[in-house]
Amino acid sequence: MKVARNTSWLVVAMFVSRILTAVFVILLANYLLPDNFGIYNFAMAVSYVVAVMADWGFDELAVKEVSRKPSRGPDILGNMLAIRALLGLATIGILAALYSVMFARLPTGMSLSILLLAGTMLILEKVSGSFISMFQAHERMELHALTNILWSILFLSLGIAGILLGYDLVRILFLLLLSYAVNLIISLSVYTFKLRGGVNRPRVSDWLPLLKKASPFTLFIMVSVLYGHVIILLLAVIRGDFETGIYGASWKIIVFFGAIPYSFGRALYPVFSKFSLTDISVMDTAYKYSLRYLLIISLPLTIGLFIVAEDMLGIIYRVEYSQTVSVFRTMVWAIPFLFMNGSLKMVLWGSDRTLASSRNLIVASMVLVVTGVLLIPGYGTVGAATAIVLAEMTHFFANYHSVTSYMEPVGLSLLWKPYLACGVMAAVLYIPLGIGMLSLLPFAIAAYFIILYLVKGVTREDLGVLKAALGL
Repeated sequence: MKVARNTSWLVVAMFVSRILTAVFVILLANYLLPDNFGIYNFAMAVSYVVAVMADWGFDELAVKEVSRKPSRGPDILGNMLAIRALLGLATIGILAALYSVMFARLPTGMSLSILLLAGTMLILEKVSGSFISMFQAHERMELHALTNILWSILFLSLGIAGILLGYDLVRILFLLLLSYAVNLIISLSVYTFKLRGGVNRPRVSDWLPLLKKASPFTLFIMVSVLYGHVIILLLAVIRGDFETGIYGASWKIIVFFGAIPYSFGRALYPVFSKFSLTDISVMDTAYKYSLRYLLIISLPLTIGLFIVAEDMLGIIYRVEYSQTVSVFRTMVWAIPFLFMNGSLKMVLWGSDRTLASSRNLIVASMVLVVTGVLLIPGYGTVGAATAIVLAEMTHFFANYHSVTSYMEPVGLSLLWKPYLACGVMAAVLYIPLGIGMLSLLPFAIAAYFIILYLVKGVTREDLGVLKAALGL
């Protein structure tokens, strides 16, 4: 029952956290309006790309190593914290240099203060992540959930306070920075008093071996950060702050739903790591069922969001964001591939094929950059959204090919059932009853699961097999 409980803890926590963060982002977008919201997204994207070196893949390495040998936790954590502190200082210096050499010359409203505040926030997040990796390695997802929810509440509270006080972007970012500093204190406290973990004194002699061991994850993390933010960078440079803000308003909603594959994959990662050494058949069964259930969840989500996009976005965003509808309707088609990639990535990591995972993401990133450069100048934000969908599809097919090179493929004959149920769901949403599609959405979702059950797309046996595969 432990894995199921861990998954539930993390899914619930991530959803609560994403909901609170999404509420703030929506309020901030409406408060700043597209131009200033575009500056916020541009600053965060630049900071994410530069601050990636403070990540270095340590969290993924720590989860893998400590899940296999818990006694190594204090040594690894002590070295991680020391290295990340030094890399964080280097990050601030690089951001300042980049601004004076490059960004100050661009036609954007981003100031040095905004960029440095965003970068410092992310560095504190990386340091806090060192403790989170210990919770994951020990399969104590409830501790991850606790820290996540506490920080999210504080983040939302301080963010709303800044908006209500009429602060500008710089002062709002300062308040958010405060929340990240408190999050570090919370993470340390939970690790010390709840997990009862220790932190050994860092040893410089261990740093180079640790950096080398984390290097396969480092490559993936660096490419992943570029993959997630290069479109915003291209939009800001090619089309300006306004369209960056329009795109960001759509992308933030997609990121919110990304909590599902993220939490599911993170909860299964320690399991994949252990069973890859002891019983590969268990891992094989778990990955097949994880893909199937992620598809079952993501398909109705995609169809529903596409159909109700205009009504939904009209409620949550001001009229200045009206262009977001077409962008969002294009972008939602990446969701099924995004969901399944979350599981496939962890299968590759857990079976010591991190380099294959990095190679697949590099291929997807190349597709993203090329299509972005080709489509953004002529089609703007819709072109950017199209590039995201094409790249995520490429990423999925590359990951699936890598996994099935040493495991059995998923039975594709079983996958027609979710598509059939989605067809019925779409038909319900388009029934001409003279009421809004948002009002019909609960009935459409109910129809989806009823049809799926009737065609035996989900059965009690399925859940039993998944539990058996995970040793529950």
